[in-house]
Amino acid sequence: LIEKFKLKDISIVDHSTDDIQLINNLGSYTAFYLQNTIKKDDLVGISCWSQALLATANLMTNLEKSTNADVVQILGGLGSSTFESHAYQLTYKFAEKFNGKAHMLPSPGILDSKTGRNILLKDSYIKKIYDLFDNLTIALVGIGQIKQSKLLTESGNCFNLKELEVLKKKQVVGDINLRFISEDGKNIKTDLDKRIMGIGIDQLKKIQRRIAVAGGRQKHKAIKASILGGYINTLITDSETANYLINSK
Repeated sequence: LIEKFKLKDISIVDHSTDDIQLINNLGSYTAFYLQNTIKKDDLVGISCWSQALLATANLMTNLEKSTNADVVQILGGLGSSTFESHAYQLTYKFAEKFNGKAHMLPSPGILDSKTGRNILLKDSYIKKIYDLFDNLTIALVGIGQIKQSKLLTESGNCFNLKELEVLKKKQVVGDINLRFISEDGKNIKTDLDKRIMGIGIDQLKKIQRRIAVAGGRQKHKAIKASILGGYINTLITDSETANYLINSK
């Protein structure tokens, strides 16, 4: 797979038909992987709406105090009160594990309008967070399918049915940080992009290590598209997805 898709690294965990078990399998290995690969003074971007990354943060042990790897939230996390704290806890947990500071992005992931987004982008604190995006050495992301996850939906950071229909018509198969991609890996631009608070797809591709943690049959096309588009160069996935990738054309 590394040779076929020109990946830097790939790790494969046991598949499970039980979604919770699969998430725990992915989270457990990702915790081990990060404990052995995070370096001193890394600047790590975290996508806050990935269930596999939540599992990772819960399962990790603290790195050495000298690591000092800061964590930057690369997608807005404000939403319903329950899930808002969920997003912040994820970023803070990773910062604690890496013995670094947490840099929060205090905004929703999706704004109601591009005007609202433009106003927020003028805020001096949010500008500082956006400036950090250019200095990230690692990005840790999940990969979404066109049917949005329960976590994202219940947080309020999701699109309505009409908007999802627009994405389907444009043949979107999934997203990375709410940036949409087609089956052949092309970034599909829509007006929805103007309402998203988070790292841009071009910024993401400039990060040296772009690690995706994702698996399950429902995400096969989105995972392959993410690799084809060059949005990720390291993949932690399950055996069924690995078989799908190796047998795909």
